[in-house]
Amino acid sequence: MSENSRITKKGKIKQHFVPQFYLRNFGTEIHCFDKKKDVKFKSTPENVAAKSDFYGGEYEGIPSLETVFSQLEGNHAIAMRTLIEKQNYYKLPHEQKLAICEFLAFQYLRTEESRKGITRLTEEAYNLLGAKIIPENLKVKLTEKGSIDMHLKTMTDYRRLAVLFFNMKFAIFLNKTEIPFWTSDNPISKQNEYDTNPYGNLGIVNKGIEIHLPLTPTLCLYALDPTLFCHIPDLQKVLTKQHVIRENFLQLRYSTRFVYSNTNRFHLITSMLKSNPHLRDDSRSDFEVFVGHGKNATYLITSERNDRWPIKNRIMGEMETWVDPDFVDQLNNNKKYDE
Repeated sequence: MSENSRITKKGKIKQHFVPQFYLRNFGTEIHCFDKKKDVKFKSTPENVAAKSDFYGGEYEGIPSLETVFSQLEGNHAIAMRTLIEKQNYYKLPHEQKLAICEFLAFQYLRTEESRKGITRLTEEAYNLLGAKIIPENLKVKLTEKGSIDMHLKTMTDYRRLAVLFFNMKFAIFLNKTEIPFWTSDNPISKQNEYDTNPYGNLGIVNKGIEIHLPLTPTLCLYALDPTLFCHIPDLQKVLTKQHVIRENFLQLRYSTRFVYSNTNRFHLITSMLKSNPHLRDDSRSDFEVFVGHGKNATYLITSERNDRWPIKNRIMGEMETWVDPDFVDQLNNNKKYDE
């Protein structure tokens, strides 16, 4: 059994969807903000970002995913410590760079927010494509087991996503202000200042995409579109409070329910929620699904955009990304990644 699971008094296994080794970077005691109830409280890495039997039981003959977690997290923890010490991704040994990319991919996929998104996408896809053959009063809705199974199936493909991260541009931002970086129960956030209308612009390979992960209260890792950010310095100093507040707003925006900090001073969080009340709704949908019609096929398009640029349902053209259609498959066959 991995560090991120333990048996509760009721016999269920308490499993983390944000690992304890990561959360400890924000303190052995963590200050939490519940954005649904507007309350603050103290806790520990052991007791946050976890649910009983979150990953279910046996999956296709594999006893849960605990063995995989244990093996992955050992390597991830070592690489994370080295990254924090060196404050430069490019100074890591090759195998630790791979471990950081695996951590990003696995963390991106493993959260409660990810499960909700996968469930919504699956249900909407079936209902859109089946609208002509399924009566309108019958809608597909996944059971709890079905939702877990879809989530686990997606998680097992984490290395495909890790390859994409491996080919992005990395930079670390050093926070020199008195306001600490927050993290959350869904710590990987996304941002894109490049408008790809009418498409969504928050896909991992979208032009201009930024992936943010707070490492500590003073360090934040960015994985960036390698075509637009190829000249960005590997280490940047954050000297303005506005930058930190923006970063913390992204944590609030992407969190399912809880935001974590090393202090109980959640700067401006009440104002943020007052201006963005929809962020309290843990059932909100962050994307839309469209049906596209080609010459020989019907297909689905999913769009997720920055809040300030809503999706407009219109006829789609060609989408520009920094990855060619067959690029991922080529990279997956790269032996260096498997070494």
